[in-house]
Amino acid sequence: MHLNKKLIELDYRQLVDKVALVFFVLDKAGKIVVVNKKAIDVLGYEENELLDKNWFDIFVSKKDAKRIKDSFTKFVDQKILLEDCYRNKINTKKGEERTFCWHSDLVKDEKETVLYAACWGEDITEKIIQENALKENEERYRLLSDNLMDVVFTMDLNQKFTFLSPSIYSMTGYSVEEVLKLPLKKILSSASYKAASAMLNEELSKEMVGKSDLRRSGMIELELMSRKDAKVWCEVKVSFLRDVKDKAIGIIGVARDVSEKKFNREALNKTNWLIQAIFQASPLSIIAFDKNNIVKMWNGASEKMFGWQSEKVIGKPLPTIIKEDKELSNAIFARVLKGEHINYEATRQKKDKSIVEISSHVAPIKDENGKINGSALSFHNLC
Repeated sequence: MHLNKKLIELDYRQLVDKVALVFFVLDKAGKIVVVNKKAIDVLGYEENELLDKNWFDIFVSKKDAKRIKDSFTKFVDQKILLEDCYRNKINTKKGEERTFCWHSDLVKDEKETVLYAACWGEDITEKIIQENALKENEERYRLLSDNLMDVVFTMDLNQKFTFLSPSIYSMTGYSVEEVLKLPLKKILSSASYKAASAMLNEELSKEMVGKSDLRRSGMIELELMSRKDAKVWCEVKVSFLRDVKDKAIGIIGVARDVSEKKFNREALNKTNWLIQAIFQASPLSIIAFDKNNIVKMWNGASEKMFGWQSEKVIGKPLPTIIKEDKELSNAIFARVLKGEHINYEATRQKKDKSIVEISSHVAPIKDENGKINGSALSFHNLC
């Protein structure tokens, strides 16, 4: 760069004062020759406090002064090149330490003799703080995701994974690197891929309308294919990743292995179905009650014996008890709710008001914790 000496005498402010960066021109000894308004505003000095003063004595801390000054001397002597964004910390007039990214060039005369160093500086203090905070958050997030049993993931709107937590390996047998290369349709079963795609398309349609809740999330149960072709059922919670304008730009989700839960649920459903089948096929009349003696179950034999269809009885007090037996019946149920098993004979009425003699057994019903929450009554006709 060539610079006529008279340039220093011109009204340089027309140029440098419009620059959004701090700007200094230093001579080879580090003395300040030119300073712009941005530097004065940011650093808190008046112009007359800076001109003809040594830049290193004013702005650089004692512990950094020698290192930075040595680098500057080698630079103006053309022994080294400074990197394009050379970072160092300088002090404001109030003693505040701020970090700047410097871009420096040498000013030479017609004979290529170095006269000055022109330095443009960008205050990146807040950027550094944000970068450090982001790095800390990322480290915390990474630590969390690395130790989660659940799989944390992000993907673009084309359903391509962009991030996966390491727990994907324990869930599927595939490494993070392997899954990142696989299309989603290779990871999910055919039915689950169709369900996931349909859900995404539905949510994207809501985005186009523009009236949906930006913070909404969705839940879906999907079947993953593991390396050993074993089925892994996952409960997946997903929501959109958004840019600064709240536009959906990707998907973030958490997948939890619910294979055992699903297996247990299916086994329980089969057991319940079997119990219901036995209940309905029993030749004995069987009735189940809650703690308030309200009918909860009424089988086919009960319908046949008494004439009431189940939908007319369930959710109501037992209709078969005759007026004379109500007090005794209440006393029996009270004892059962305390844990007793009781056998007794009684007279009951049918829907058509006719009378039937029965032999009964009533026992408490307990929940999974052993707490009594109702009773079961079975009986047969004595006639």
